[in-house]
Amino acid sequence: MTITRALVGFGVGGLAVPFNILAELLQPSARGTFLMSIELFWTLGSIYTAAMAWSLLSSSPYGWRGLAVVCAAPVFLSILAGVWMPESPRWLLLQHRNDEAKAVLLRMAEMNGTRHKLPDDFTLFEGGETEKGEFNVKALFSTPYLRRTTLLLWVVWISFGLGYYGVILLITRVFQHTENDDNGSKECSFEYSDIFVSTLSELLGIAWAVFTIDRYGRRPTQGFFYALAGVACIVLGAPSSHGARVFFAFIARAGMMAGSCGTWVATPELYPTFVRSSGHSIANSIARVGAFMSPYLVESSLAVLFVGLVLGIVDGFAAIGAFLLPETLGKSLDDAGADPPPTVVRAVYGHPVAHGEDRHCPQVRGGSMASSERSSSLAYAAALESERGHDPEQ
Repeated sequence: MTITRALVGFGVGGLAVPFNILAELLQPSARGTFLMSIELFWTLGSIYTAAMAWSLLSSSPYGWRGLAVVCAAPVFLSILAGVWMPESPRWLLLQHRNDEAKAVLLRMAEMNGTRHKLPDDFTLFEGGETEKGEFNVKALFSTPYLRRTTLLLWVVWISFGLGYYGVILLITRVFQHTENDDNGSKECSFEYSDIFVSTLSELLGIAWAVFTIDRYGRRPTQGFFYALAGVACIVLGAPSSHGARVFFAFIARAGMMAGSCGTWVATPELYPTFVRSSGHSIANSIARVGAFMSPYLVESSLAVLFVGLVLGIVDGFAAIGAFLLPETLGKSLDDAGADPPPTVVRAVYGHPVAHGEDRHCPQVRGGSMASSERSSSLAYAAALESERGHDPEQ
């Protein structure tokens, strides 16, 4: 059991990598909405798990072993998906593997049917200083900005880890019944239908996040919905009717899902390329610390009312931390120059850049490139090679 759980931990630790790669390949104006589509599949998995538990644990002779098998089976799809997952072009440029980065962009253009819009010959170069080598966790604290951002993100992630899994366990505890069997032993049963309904609430949470993430920003999306979930947790722990418990369980889980979606979107946007995936993965690990703590709180001898109050306070910390983070709505993934310039964007994605999105990007003009701002981190640029051979730095 310990070995298999360790293997699961390795898999969960890699969740941030494909998510961050997708974030890097999206334009700022639509990044939040598109990343929400990934969270939708998380929710579908949760619904699938609840449905299988309702089906197998209620009447099936296979019990928990059967549930483990059917829940593990979809994971093999990720192995197949990995075959088509591209490498991060930004990371390749940081490693001075420019030809491979160019090949990724060409592959994207071919898949989008826009290869003909790319110039016959172009080059990619690194803007500013690049870094190569092993990641060191000290890099997350190497500048005042990174120190503050990392600490605030860790507060948010450990709070939402405890709050998200805590509310799931709290809902399970609220809807469980303990009875004595004929031998005087206690038997525990669950209202799987109510748990299934509460799982469906994550769809509402994603809908909330999709509506707000690119309209009002990452901070309001996180802060408001974490606060909403906290209030719902407090009320859920209080004595109430069955219908009221179902309603507040629905709101609590929907709020946690919406808030955590905002956190998943904001985290890669807050880190520069050279620490993005590592920083996001470490933050995800910090959330697992909170998740590890949740059963010791929820399944303890503490009253349900007190548990709900503690979860509400934890969600409040997540909301405060989120409001203190920088807003990343409409911004490039790096401080400057993170997005591909208009020529590459139009050719690879098949549509122009929205006004204001490319204000930090080097511009391609008549076979030469001019830039009003030099990136302090990593810049994408495509330089057209004219017959006269213009110098890209001119």
